[in-house]
Amino acid sequence: MDIAILGASGSVGRETATSLVRLGILSKRDQLTLVGRSGGDGARTLHGLRSELLETYDGSPTIDVAIDPEFVGADLALMCAGRTFSTEIADVPSRDTLALDNVPVFEKYAAILARSRITTGGITLIASNPIELAVDTFRCHLPPERVIGIGTHLDSLRLRAELAHSLGISRRRVQVFAGGEHGWGLVPLYSTLRVQGWTPEAAFERCDQIGINFDLAGFRDELALARDDVRDQIRAGRVDGAYETIERCQPGIRVCLRPFITHYSGQKTQIGVAHAMTDLVDRFVKGDQFVASVQVARPWPQAGLEHPVAVGRPCLINFSGVASQFDLDLSSPEIHALRYTVEEVRAKLMSWRGEAVLTGQRGSRQPPCVVVPATRA
Repeated sequence: MDIAILGASGSVGRETATSLVRLGILSKRDQLTLVGRSGGDGARTLHGLRSELLETYDGSPTIDVAIDPEFVGADLALMCAGRTFSTEIADVPSRDTLALDNVPVFEKYAAILARSRITTGGITLIASNPIELAVDTFRCHLPPERVIGIGTHLDSLRLRAELAHSLGISRRRVQVFAGGEHGWGLVPLYSTLRVQGWTPEAAFERCDQIGINFDLAGFRDELALARDDVRDQIRAGRVDGAYETIERCQPGIRVCLRPFITHYSGQKTQIGVAHAMTDLVDRFVKGDQFVASVQVARPWPQAGLEHPVAVGRPCLINFSGVASQFDLDLSSPEIHALRYTVEEVRAKLMSWRGEAVLTGQRGSRQPPCVVVPATRA
């Protein structure tokens, strides 16, 4: 299998490349292409990364460096390019600023992939932020079912870890999904919780006994208050105090706040992002058909989404891309929260792209790429 990492010189790209080789996910028969851009230190860094990976790990795949992405072809394209947030808590840019900076980057790489042989049976996995904007941009150039954002898969892995932490069990026993918007627009889908060795009833009873609150009614307000608290502590230099604060929060709140603290501690969160990316790549390499919560620009009737808006939801995935939505028996509050998030994401996309009708049609076979305004009763 051929895999290309776009933006491989960045922290997430480097961590992803290292994980793929270190964990043996790619064999000697596979090819890994580290894609950067000319100018700056990126090209030099990629040659150094290639050398160290080949030197350190026995049985490594063929590893190449490509400075001109126009000539890159792969079965899996891993999009990690684009600006990220600074780690200075005193200078926190808005997602609007990040979006405006990254629109040209997303358009550039989406157009390149549309012209390259990556699109021939290929899948694009996206980690770049804002991830909803990236997915929406790429789906204007590529088959939408083959454009997959990993944000809510990462959120699901984090929710799984936080619930396991609260329950005092191994995260390997826990299955749960998160949906909606990556980050602050997360919707914990607690009704999907399953614990190996317990019946669903026993799992929910145990959560109730230890005080895990599955009520989403006040989730946004509680998250906002906790975020202000930890932000103040980080600004005061009390990172350890911020971590102690979130230990008193509900699991879904911790999913959002723990990476926030980690990023502004200076560490950033590239390990977790690369883990989520690597987890999906491993399933594709094995040829599995699997269910994961990912961002994809497809209708989702269960959440009242009649038009393609890139929000996270559980999907059935194989090497043809997203085969179908995997509709679950979600609770009414979860569906309500998802529908609210859909409207938020729709509004943000229209603001970020600057117009309702977007560029980037894939020929006459595809309808115009449109962010459809909300329909009000």
